[in-house]
Amino acid sequence: MRSAPAPAPVRSQPVPSASPALEPRGRVALRFREQSRVVVMGPVTGQRYEFSGAAPLQFVDARDAAVLLNTGFFTRD
Repeated sequence: MRSAPAPAPVRSQPVPSASPALEPRGRVALRFREQSRVVVMGPVTGQRYEFSGAAPLQFVDARDAAVLLNTGFFTRD
C-alpha cells in the first residue's frame, strides 16, 4: 500500500490592520461627533449602525453615508 504524499507547507500571509485606506469595499468610515450613544438605521439600506463616544468610528454602507453626513452629526474619516 502506498502512503499519501506529505502536504505542502502552508505559508501564512500577513493580515492587514483595519484602517480607512483598507476599508471594506462599498463602505465608508464615518465618525460620530457627539459623546452620547446613538443607534441609527441606514436610510437607504436599513442597516443598523451604533455609535458612541467610546466607539465613534464605524464603517457605513456608502449609500447610507451621504445622507448621514448631511445631518452634521458625522464626519468622514
